[in-house]
Amino acid sequence: MIESSIMSLETKPEFFTVDNGYYTDKELDYCFKHDIKIIIPYRTESERKSDIPKKYAKCKFTENRVENYFICPE
Repeated sequence: MIESSIMSLETKPEFFTVDNGYYTDKELDYCFKHDIKIIIPYRTESERKSDIPKKYAKCKFTENRVENYFICPE
């Protein structure tokens, strides 16, 4: 998504804002290697302002990294 944004903008942005929990280590490494600053809210801050019930917070889901999916706590 970062590379797609850069191609659309036709320039490298100074920074990106991202939602807490919707980024990967690969994306963070890319930003670091390309000197792009990222702004990420603290998990507690994003949960406090969210309309989504806390039982559906990403940290409550079980992740299967091998097959790339999450299991809902319910």
